[in-house]
Amino acid sequence: MGRGRQEREHGSGPVPRRCSRACMTSEPAAYPRRLLLAVVGLTPQIVTETLFALVKRTDPPFIPTHIRLITTMDGAERIRLQLLDSRSGAFGSFARQHCRQVLKVTKATRIDVLDGASGTPLVDITSAEDSMVAADRIVEIVRAETARRDSAICASIAGGRKTMGFLLGYALSLYGRPQDRLTHVLVASPFENHPEFFFPPARPRVLIAPRDNRPICTDDARVVLTDIPFLRLRAGLPRLLLDGGRGFAETVAEAQAALGPHAVRIVPARLELVCAGRVLRLPPVDFAFYLWLARRRQRAPAQGAIVYPQNVPVAEFLDNFDSLPAAARRQSGRVRRALADGIDKDWLEERVSRVNKLVVDALGYAAAPYRIVRSGRRPASRYGLSDTLTDIVIESALSK
Repeated sequence: MGRGRQEREHGSGPVPRRCSRACMTSEPAAYPRRLLLAVVGLTPQIVTETLFALVKRTDPPFIPTHIRLITTMDGAERIRLQLLDSRSGAFGSFARQHCRQVLKVTKATRIDVLDGASGTPLVDITSAEDSMVAADRIVEIVRAETARRDSAICASIAGGRKTMGFLLGYALSLYGRPQDRLTHVLVASPFENHPEFFFPPARPRVLIAPRDNRPICTDDARVVLTDIPFLRLRAGLPRLLLDGGRGFAETVAEAQAALGPHAVRIVPARLELVCAGRVLRLPPVDFAFYLWLARRRQRAPAQGAIVYPQNVPVAEFLDNFDSLPAAARRQSGRVRRALADGIDKDWLEERVSRVNKLVVDALGYAAAPYRIVRSGRRPASRYGLSDTLTDIVIESALSK
């Protein structure tokens, strides 16, 4: 189950295999799987307050089909007693008063208890080590939930320690899709954190304000759900980050490398390109082609591209091929025979296609700055490295 202990009160149902047409929209309420995901501390009221706002104050209503709560050991106990108890739990009261549709959903609430660095359930996040383990778990939960095409997520950062809310928001920024939302619920005083207030009841009640012992009526309670805009970085992440297996710090480092600034280090001695922190090894001819374009770009950034068929100097390419280590030049005779009449369109297009496929396979969404780009209209097409590549470093080649 990973680093966090997961508890199920019943189960969350089968995983649908296909996504309906509704999944083409960014409207969260249109998705067949609708997840309320929240971090929770010692005041589980934020869950029912958020649920109330989603069901009663949102147009169209976002009625969750699943609820998943990330918390500590103490928080989990409060959730079970104050929200999930079959007789007095606030979830049951909410469903009966406001939305019977969520009764089964609330009963199947999933609780993720965060573990600490020692591997035991956390009572509280009090050390840097515990914080990093919690970060890894929160990032993995968000990554896994956003991998489902049929789902939309409403994530609440209102509960738990500020660290937990920050991590949930950060994870959603990394992995969030157009249909996912980040929210915070606001409840005005004196109802905020009131031990007996979980949502505005259908029939008003009179409570006693803890601070001054004055009577207050729940009819006066105002629950506001704030939609927090966030930067969605998912489209720029490499495929390996979307597939999982990375911790929080590693995910952030990989994402930063993928998002820029975009630099490539070219290592002729090993026929390698180092792009976005990843090493790509190319076949000798393809590597020499990339090296050729890189050197042209370094010499003349604005005019470094080759123009087919007017300006494709085969001698320049062969000079770059001949600069490779001896082991890589075993194909020299075959390469020279293939280019005896110059570089033709088929050979050129094959090089571009092969290099770009290798780059895309290795980097996924982050490949764009490192691909070979074709521009201009035929027959005078230009081929060169992308303008978004900000830095090119070519290491010294071995002697011929």
